[in-house]
Amino acid sequence: MDAVWVIEYPEHRGAEPNRTAIRRQDHLPDRDGAAMIYAEEAFPVAELAWALEQWSVTDEEPRDDFEFDSMSFDVPGAVRLTRTNDGWIAHSCFEDVVTAPRPWTEVHDELNAFVEAVKIDTAVTVRDATGSMAAAILAMVRAFDMSLVEAKESVIDAVGGLNPVDQRLHEALHRYLSGDAGMRATVLAVADDTSSAVEIEGPAGRLRGTWVGPLPGPGDVVDVEVDVEPCSWTDVLIAAESTDVPEPTVGAWLHGVVERIDPDGVLVLRSGRAITLVEMTGPQRVDALGATVALPAIGTRLFPVQF
Repeated sequence: MDAVWVIEYPEHRGAEPNRTAIRRQDHLPDRDGAAMIYAEEAFPVAELAWALEQWSVTDEEPRDDFEFDSMSFDVPGAVRLTRTNDGWIAHSCFEDVVTAPRPWTEVHDELNAFVEAVKIDTAVTVRDATGSMAAAILAMVRAFDMSLVEAKESVIDAVGGLNPVDQRLHEALHRYLSGDAGMRATVLAVADDTSSAVEIEGPAGRLRGTWVGPLPGPGDVVDVEVDVEPCSWTDVLIAAESTDVPEPTVGAWLHGVVERIDPDGVLVLRSGRAITLVEMTGPQRVDALGATVALPAIGTRLFPVQF
């Protein structure tokens, strides 16, 4: 039987959490004796999983080959998937070994399994390391371009339940899943270029960010989740109303009430019905909890919420 190939991610956690490999073997279920095609310590596993997921976003066979291009390597191609007349082969620019060609259906199944394994390990690792579901959710949002709802579902599935200390956050975020949430906002403007930039106005103020999904039109009323880059506590304005804050030097202001601050520095901000998780840096402001605040919204992404 021709050897088949898999992208393998270790099922165990701890010893080598960032080790991944493309392996060649005779049978998919039996991984004993597999020949190593390529392995690298401290491999950017989450980045590879995200890139593969974007490349194979549907079940349809991609038109273009896959070449992993990461700043972790001097040259692109640490992982390559190339279509031939006989099927898809896996190889690396760092090794001469090439796998036997396989049909797209088998390749796609292996890619999905790899991506899901990385997501689960990311969620569990961050949750175990920080003791915070909020931190795990935020890690999933950042690593895999997920919405808050998708990330929360993934984390709960991965960790197998909730720690009691997470219950308040769970109840707040559950409103998303029950349909009684989302920041209701009006679209003010949509860029006429390829940037996907959209300007909205809602309970969190006037925000401009990158729209993730099919673009809305000016005047549309939408429900969105907001994701922003990490924020320093020194930049937070306490007891701020929209009319009291100066014009931001960069980006815009994100307004709301601080509902919770996790020990790992993740701030839970409520704006109207919507919840936004913001990663905070620096010494925490002791007067922030329960206060109305304005945070600089930099690198804003807007995720449409479907009810």
